[in-house]
Amino acid sequence: MSDRRISTLVTIIGAVLALLVARLFVLQVLKGDEEDPNALMRDAARFTTLPAWRGPIMDRRGEMLAGDRPTLDLAIQYPEALLLLRASGETLSRQENALLKSGAYARRRLREVKADSSADPAELLLLTEALRGPLDAAGEESLRRYLDRRLTDLAHASGAGAQELYAGLQRTVRTVRQIHAGLPKIPVIRDEVIAHVLEGDITVEAAGRIETQPGRFPGMSVKSGTARCYPAGGLARYVVGILRPAQPSQAGEAAGEDSVEPGDLVGINGVEKQYDRLLRGRPGMMTLERDAKGGEPARRVLFSARPGCGIYLSLDAAAQRAAEEALGESTGGVVVMDLRTGELLVAASAPLNQELSRVTQDSVASGSIIKPIVALAAADKGIGPETTFDCRHVFMLNGVPHGACSGTHGVIDMRGAIAQSCNIYFWELGRKIGAEPVLQWARAMGWGERTGVDLPEWKGRLPGPGCDVLNLCVGQENLSVTPLQVAVSMGCIATGGKVLRPTILHQIKPEPDPELYAPPGDPVLRTLHLPPEALRAVRAGMRDAVESPSGTASNLVGLKELKAAVKTGTAETRADTINQAWVAGYFPYDAPRYAFAVVLHHVAGHGASAAGPIAEKVLKIIAQEEAAP
Repeated sequence: MSDRRISTLVTIIGAVLALLVARLFVLQVLKGDEEDPNALMRDAARFTTLPAWRGPIMDRRGEMLAGDRPTLDLAIQYPEALLLLRASGETLSRQENALLKSGAYARRRLREVKADSSADPAELLLLTEALRGPLDAAGEESLRRYLDRRLTDLAHASGAGAQELYAGLQRTVRTVRQIHAGLPKIPVIRDEVIAHVLEGDITVEAAGRIETQPGRFPGMSVKSGTARCYPAGGLARYVVGILRPAQPSQAGEAAGEDSVEPGDLVGINGVEKQYDRLLRGRPGMMTLERDAKGGEPARRVLFSARPGCGIYLSLDAAAQRAAEEALGESTGGVVVMDLRTGELLVAASAPLNQELSRVTQDSVASGSIIKPIVALAAADKGIGPETTFDCRHVFMLNGVPHGACSGTHGVIDMRGAIAQSCNIYFWELGRKIGAEPVLQWARAMGWGERTGVDLPEWKGRLPGPGCDVLNLCVGQENLSVTPLQVAVSMGCIATGGKVLRPTILHQIKPEPDPELYAPPGDPVLRTLHLPPEALRAVRAGMRDAVESPSGTASNLVGLKELKAAVKTGTAETRADTINQAWVAGYFPYDAPRYAFAVVLHHVAGHGASAAGPIAEKVLKIIAQEEAAP
């Protein structure tokens, strides 16, 4: 155990012992409050948490994607929430009623109300009776009217709706009840003595009205808080992720992290979830202590809040923004990966949905994108790149037409078949080697398995070895891949066999505690031995796809200028004119730096015509950023 951890443990033990000694002194020497032996904990101080600023999330150059801004939050003490719910007619538990009737709380509560010169004497009498025991029918009705007046008054002062405030009361009490259910033997818990947020982000004027009239708003306070904001207008929001309040653990569930309290905002997806422990920071605590005369509370900080770490994503905000704009209202995804580090410079998804990234969490049929893998699998089985087949447009199987090619290519070798995406060439390869080698190579290059990216991810799907090999070899069998998996496989071809672990993380500042985060290490997951002659043919064919007049991407002048090596793909759907359009590859082909993949779902066009222009726009910005000083 480290010296720092030992020192921290000693400090905690010392604090606990000091609290116990103080408690014994009050109870045994001063005799305390015999009606409520937990009064020391409940009423000696009003505990207030000091929020920890959640760490910002930025792009690789520091453009803010998500950050905190300060807020003023309307908060309520737990016993006051119980009282107001009691006034509404809701049934409280025996433990909750005991808390309301405890001498310490009742005396303080009535003292605060009496301090309000505008208080109605009848209301004081009503509250006194309610705190001491059950009321008759008339009293219950008066108590309900009292609740209505309190909520209406508070709504006017705070700017919140009465129904919203009532829902906040219910949420506060429900949270403490759930905690008690998990801690049945603990009489006093932290959430009974801290202030709970009833309404977040109130105005400065509202805060002033409430803070300057404690007698009018007993049990209420204004506490500092934070709210997440998105200065880049929601850019990459499905990567950044969203926050939601943590819920108490239910019976039978594993307990959450010790540092997370019910109601704390935690990440539920994206980077907010992946790096939640680093972003969250550590809240502080202070007390609001009043003197015996009920004067102004003295604030004492027990320990300060510690802000969370800043997360610099690998994203290039300019390229990410261009990708999202280019996708527009389409359904699809764009990914660009740095082949030196595995970092993702672009991870764009459309339509904009915070719950789902179509780069990592949506998979579709690959179409002809699989053909380089088929070529390498065939070469590994001894069918070299010099092998030719005669494409006469229609593929005959046992004398029966089985399918058609996109053209009539004549005698064609592996390089030409990649460039022109000749179906018949790959059907012939599949018929010779069978499905299993293709599936093995696809899996080795990252298909059908999670890539290990530090984002929520689907594994896609590869069919079983008994699948239809002819459909498999043109990407139409029961298979689906994510754009990220395709980019990883293109990176494997570009680097000569390196399968990279993608990452969305570029840097963490300040450097986190090693106990909270350990760097992932080498981005190379494994290195495959790709058949060298076939690899050269595949790379040349992908280059020819752009540079040769007969190549499937010859219309993409921008990709030609970038020296990109490209494979296009068009996966058919049940509708004859609707396809999944792909374009993928790497650039520059003579010194590969980036792998990419673009897919559009359910479009009338083909890979080059539909997805190609998006790739051109995004990769052009990447190249410009690379060339910038």
